[in-house]
Amino acid sequence: MKLVHECLILTNECLHLVHECLMLTDECLELMHECLILTHECLHLVDEYLELVNECFILLNESLQLVDECLELVNES
Repeated sequence: MKLVHECLILTNECLHLVHECLMLTDECLELMHECLILTHECLHLVDEYLELVNECFILLNESLQLVDECLELVNES
């Protein structure tokens, strides 16, 4: 009878640990979900940043073309 009692106590402790583990797993999954949301937002911002960098390079290229045209005009005069 004493062994049965000890077994029940250990089973109860084990179930308590399993419950804690499941709670921690749930918290971990929630944090992972938040992390994925933030990662998605970050990637969206990086995409916007890269679009702006691309626009800057396009404007820089246009500006250099204008400088080139101005230099040609100066050389012709």
